Amino acid sequence: MAESDIEDAVEQGGADGELAEGAVGEAPAREPLPLGPGREPTWSQVWQLPVLVLGLGLLILGVSLSLPSYDGPDFPGAMDSTAAMLDAGQLDDAAAKIDAIAAEPEFLQGDKTPELHGRFEQLRSDWLYLDIHRRPYIDPEVEEVASALDRVAQGYKASQDLGHFLPARSLRRYAETLAWLGRDEQALEIIHQLPAQAQDERVSMLRGLIERFAYRPADSEDRAITELIRDFETEVAGVTDRNRRTTHEVWAAELRARRLIQAEAPDAAADLLSRRIPVLGARLPDPTDETALAPLYVALADAHRKAGRAGDAGIYYRRADALVEPSDTLRARILVGLGRVETLERGLADVGGRDRAEGFYNIALRDFPAAPQAIDARLGLADVLAAEPSGQRFPEALAKLDEAVRMLAEEWPAWDPRRQHAIDLARAHGDRALEAERYKDALSLLQVLTPLYDP
Repeated sequence: MAESDIEDAVEQGGADGELAEGAVGEAPAREPLPLGPGREPTWSQVWQLPVLVLGLGLLILGVSLSLPSYDGPDFPGAMDSTAAMLDAGQLDDAAAKIDAIAAEPEFLQGDKTPELHGRFEQLRSDWLYLDIHRRPYIDPEVEEVASALDRVAQGYKASQDLGHFLPARSLRRYAETLAWLGRDEQALEIIHQLPAQAQDERVSMLRGLIERFAYRPADSEDRAITELIRDFETEVAGVTDRNRRTTHEVWAAELRARRLIQAEAPDAAADLLSRRIPVLGARLPDPTDETALAPLYVALADAHRKAGRAGDAGIYYRRADALVEPSDTLRARILVGLGRVETLERGLADVGGRDRAEGFYNIALRDFPAAPQAIDARLGLADVLAAEPSGQRFPEALAKLDEAVRMLAEEWPAWDPRRQHAIDLARAHGDRALEAERYKDALSLLQVLTPLYDP
C-alpha cells in the first residue's frame, strides 16, 4: 500500500472512530427545524387553534341567546292598542299612538304589508272623525270643518284602496262623512257594501245619516235627504222583528212630520200623524201601552200649535207627558211646548198664562240643562219676563235672551231657525219698550243680538 493510501486510511479511520465513539455516548439534543416557505405545520403544533375558535363561537352564541331578540316595531300590537283607546274615548292618547306609528322609520319606508297600512289609514280616519265630533254641531259650511271631513273621507278611501276591509262602524262613519260633504250617492254606495245579512246595521246606518240633517230646514235643496228617508223606510219594511220594525216606523213618521212643520205645512203634518198613529198603535205588542208612540204625540202637538190650535196642542202634549218617564229627554220638548201653548192661548197680557209658562220653562231648564230645548226655554223665559208691564223683570229677561243668543252663536249653525226667533222676540219687546219710553231697554235688546251678526 502506498504511503499516501495509508495516510488516507488513517484519516478515514479516525473519522469512523469519532463516529463510533459518539454512537456509544448520548446523542446531542436536536434543534427543531424552523418552518420555512413550503413547509406545513404538523397537528401537534396547531391543535389548540380550532378549540379556541370553537370556544369563542360558543361564547358568542351564548351571549346572543341571553339578549332579548328585536324583530322591529310591533305595528299590529300598536294598532290594537290604538283601536282600544278609540273605543274607550281616549282620543288624545290615541292621537299620540298614531303619531308614534307614523314616525317609525320602518313604517315610513313602506316595508309593511298594504293591509297593515290600510288598517293604519282606517284608525287615523276613525280618530279624526271622532275628533271632529267633539263639536256640539258639525257645520260643513265652515272651511276648517269641511277640510277635516274631506281628510276623513280620503283616509277611508285610501284604506279600502290598500285592500283593507273597513269594519261596520268605520263604514258608518265613512258614509256619514260623505253625506256631510254632500256626496249622498257615494254615501249610499258605502252603506250598500254591507252584506245582505247585516240588515239591522244598514237600517242603523241610514238612520244615522238622516239624523245628521234632522234640524236642517226642509226645502227643495234637501231632496237627497227625502230620498234617504225613502230608502230607510224601504229597508225597514224588510225587518222581520215586529218590535224593531215598529220602533223604526215611529221614528220615520215623526221625522217626516217634523220636516213638514219646518216647511210651514203644519196641517199636512197633523194629517200624516193622525193617519199613522192608529196604524202603528195596532202593531204594538200591547196596544194599550202607547209609550212607543210618545214622540208622535209630541209631533202632533207641535203641528197643532204651529197651526194656532192651542187647545189641541195642549191635549197631545199632556198625553205624551203621561207616557214618558220624568227623566226622558223628550219631556224637554213637552215642557217647552206647554209653555208656548200658555202664551199662545191667552197672550202675553194674561198674568196667569205668563206665570204658568214661566213655570214650564224653568222646569225644562232645571231638569234638562244640556238638551237642545234649553235654548228654547231661555227664549221663552225672556219672552214672558220682558212682557211684565212694569219692566221690573226686564233685567232677568235680558239675561236669558243673552244666554240663548250666545249659545246659538257659538254652538249652532247659522241656519238654525231659532236665530230668527230670537231676533223677532227682541224686536217685538224693543218696540214695546220704545212705546213705554224705556229707550235704554230698547237699545239693550238690540245690543244683545250682536253675536248673531258677528262674522
